[in-house]
Amino acid sequence: MHSKHEKLVAKSDIIFVTTEVLKEDAHSIANDKEIVTVANGVDVDFFEHNKSSLATTQPNEKKKKRVGYIGTYDWVDMDLICAIAQHLTDVEFLLIGLYDEQVERYRLTKPDNVFLPGRLEPYARLPAYVNTFDVGLIPFETGPITDAIDPVKLYEYFSLGKPVVATDLQQLRRYNDGSLLRVANTVDKFVKAITFFLNHDSEVWRESRRDIARQNSWLSKATIMMDNIQSKLADRGYQ
Repeated sequence: MHSKHEKLVAKSDIIFVTTEVLKEDAHSIANDKEIVTVANGVDVDFFEHNKSSLATTQPNEKKKKRVGYIGTYDWVDMDLICAIAQHLTDVEFLLIGLYDEQVERYRLTKPDNVFLPGRLEPYARLPAYVNTFDVGLIPFETGPITDAIDPVKLYEYFSLGKPVVATDLQQLRRYNDGSLLRVANTVDKFVKAITFFLNHDSEVWRESRRDIARQNSWLSKATIMMDNIQSKLADRGYQ
């Protein structure tokens, strides 16, 4: 797979990456190539238009505060989530996504306030569930792979104004200002960060997150890419 990656980079005239780590990797293969960083984004209108589509807010009719996660479980630290949930017994932890056999075992051992409903169908139901979150989680194990990730779920959470607590991923540090997002690297720090947002989030902060999501729409990303492609074509005499 790595050799195919190198061949693809070598054949490309312009390369788009989502993080600076990936940009450095591409430069290491072909430092003469034009490489443009375009972070991930979100369809803000889709999340806004579908945020109220649920007749109920299962699993517990939203009687409790809810901390949530959406996405795959490839890099999710389930032990971390379960430990946090054991400290915050009055909070629901709703983890939405298709899980594999490794995660399946947690269905028998997880705390009672952790819910694993699996993947949602259709996808249009997802925004309404995210809208029930009081805090969004990005609980990835840290390392070289996750440091090269720009999580789409960040922009999805932000599109609905949700505060985020995450492990220390390189791409998230720029939002770690205490009001948009809080980075935590231990169970205790996660508990404190979640508790802070449950008790002290504000509409001003929520609107700031929605602004970031709007600035990172998929349309804006496509525009950046098209502008760069058209510039490259113009340099080669194509109009």
